Amino acid sequence: MTTSPRFSRGDVVLVPFGFTSGAGSKRRPAIVVSATGYNRVTPDRIVASVTGNLGGLSHPGDHILADWQAAGLAKPSLAQTKLATVDAAVVGRRLGSLIRADLAAFDRGLRTALDLS
Repeated sequence: MTTSPRFSRGDVVLVPFGFTSGAGSKRRPAIVVSATGYNRVTPDRIVASVTGNLGGLSHPGDHILADWQAAGLAKPSLAQTKLATVDAAVVGRRLGSLIRADLAAFDRGLRTALDLS
């Protein structure tokens, strides 16, 4: 099955993101982390959560966004290494996109969190 990539890697979008406790979900900003090739051939997207709670629980590899405004966010935010796979149909509007430096730093964080060399 081939699908339109509609959103690209590094885009910040709104998605229903499930709570890790399993107690429901909340529509929140997330970063599309799946590659364009993946997005073209699958009906889903791999996303990473974004939070404005900079004082919350930190995970290995999390990254404070240097240019949160370019990402379309309302306040300073943290890209979290909390990943989810969502159906592309539930991905809401695009808020913005990570600048190259933020995406590169978050890539390093994902490699740390997933122990990828």
